[in-house]
Amino acid sequence: MEKEIESRKKLPFTDVENLAKTIKDTHFSEVLRGEIFLARYGMNSVLKKYAGFPMDYKIHVLFEHGVIYTDYVSGGFRIHEYLPSMVASQYRINILKQQKGYKGAYAIGPYIHYANPLLTKEEIKAEKERLGRTLLVFPSHSINTTTSKFNIEEFINKIKETSKDFDSVRICMYYQDVLLKRHVSYQKKGFEVVTAGNYNDYYFMHRLKSIIKTSDITMANDIGTHLGYCIYLNKPHYLFKQSITHEHANKFDGNLVDEAVTKQKFSNNVTNITKLFSEYHETITKEQYELISYLWGFNEVKTHSELKELIIRINKNYSNIQYYLSCIKRAKDILIEKGSLK
Repeated sequence: MEKEIESRKKLPFTDVENLAKTIKDTHFSEVLRGEIFLARYGMNSVLKKYAGFPMDYKIHVLFEHGVIYTDYVSGGFRIHEYLPSMVASQYRINILKQQKGYKGAYAIGPYIHYANPLLTKEEIKAEKERLGRTLLVFPSHSINTTTSKFNIEEFINKIKETSKDFDSVRICMYYQDVLLKRHVSYQKKGFEVVTAGNYNDYYFMHRLKSIIKTSDITMANDIGTHLGYCIYLNKPHYLFKQSITHEHANKFDGNLVDEAVTKQKFSNNVTNITKLFSEYHETITKEQYELISYLWGFNEVKTHSELKELIIRINKNYSNIQYYLSCIKRAKDILIEKGSLK
């Protein structure tokens, strides 16, 4: 696995088909190592490198890999008999506190802060010179066994309209949609398609940071994790909200996604985000920044030493054997829950 990931490190971000190829899923081997939920998007390696820990060091938390803009709580975060949680903001901590058996949560701000861009400063400068003024677009993406569906032609027409005064348009595709060949529609229209890679790729966050930093304005057709990262990296964001539907491959994942989508319909945060970002701006407004900063915990970002001290403090609350047994129990309950829904 590590050799495969390293072999992709130098691939161009436009080599989307190779970057999107499947990398062996380590979910259950993570459990056996006591690393459950930390390998997605390379966050385990990002945090350990930033804090100065070796790669075999264990962080004794469940990790919420993105901000959920509603009070939806997923998976292992619902039953806190397992482990404490690491999240972006105090906003999410307040929601998790309401869960049964809450064991604590720790906010560290936007996770992209802790990743170094995969491109050097010189390479980022060269890319910006090549691209000129760039509109970076994030289409609503599929997840796991759920396919996101929307009117692509309508979205493409809006991208064309929005990009009239830009030199380049880049479409940042999630790897699962590349595997579904959905990137081809954008390539046929002359847009440059890029990807941060497979979610098991340690360099995912590093690529994503490079992709965002080489843009000028960002755009999407749905609210997602990209929104917080773009605002944190000082890239104005425009939301062209479309009707998104989801096709599920199994009942277990489908129920979770449908619950999350239903929560969005009644969320004040989602309503406010839609209102604030649905008008095109070339600067980040005060209201936009304040809302996203609150949801993403911009004031929770840690220095190298602060993150190291926090992780050490978290780990003192759980021995390695307690952590290991919690991971095993969580994996067992996932299998039982999935089996009961077949």
